Amino acid sequence: MAHSDSFPMKESPRTREFLTKHHWPVGLQDTLLRGLNKYPVRYIIADDSGSMMQSDGNRLVGEGANQKLMPCSRWSELTTSMKFHAELAEVAEAKTEFRLLNAPQPFLLGLGPENDAVNYTQLQKLFDKGPGGGTPLCRHIRDIINEIRPQVAQLNQNGQKAVVVIATDGQSSDGDVLSAMKPFEDMPVWVVIRLCTDEEVVTRYWASIDDQLEVDIDVLDDLSAEAEEVGANPNPKPNPNPKPNT
Repeated sequence: MAHSDSFPMKESPRTREFLTKHHWPVGLQDTLLRGLNKYPVRYIIADDSGSMMQSDGNRLVGEGANQKLMPCSRWSELTTSMKFHAELAEVAEAKTEFRLLNAPQPFLLGLGPENDAVNYTQLQKLFDKGPGGGTPLCRHIRDIINEIRPQVAQLNQNGQKAVVVIATDGQSSDGDVLSAMKPFEDMPVWVVIRLCTDEEVVTRYWASIDDQLEVDIDVLDDLSAEAEEVGANPNPKPNPNPKPNT
């Protein structure tokens, strides 16, 4: 099994420029660029259920040192993040499948400019349309498992993992999420639960799932605390002429 530091950095001046524009320190840029090889495919489930209209979200506004968190709807918080990831997938050519819970089909980005344009535009329209519907998480989790299963042997051989992000504000409305996620235990995956609410019942629900699964899972429920943790670790200034690892 290959270690994370054994993966070469996927250098991309266009991606560097994009991340710098979003005030990413060079250390995080390096981590992401190296991760493009360690995590060759990403699946993002974005919760577009009706409850996402509730106004207990937060999003960053402003530029540079003047950035601050402002209250907003959960949907606004989520789509601000998802629009960033959609643009990053396109810029970095990082294969990423976006799944809105109530959309008729997923949208695949990161296959190159000639393939991304239509999906990117349709995805942006759905983000702008607004949420509505239930929370059928189990169906999407099962679909992703079926997509990853044929890739397992190759991922294991290369020491790589698939990334599965579940961005949600609640519990599944179509079954038992714990049972649906159980097959991940036998797969090379990294699962990130990106909670769009601080409601204690939701936080406990996903913490319990984390405790019961033998899977590499991170549950993110407090973005301010996560940002403070990152900020506590200084990074060198960006190199204007970065060189690929050799």
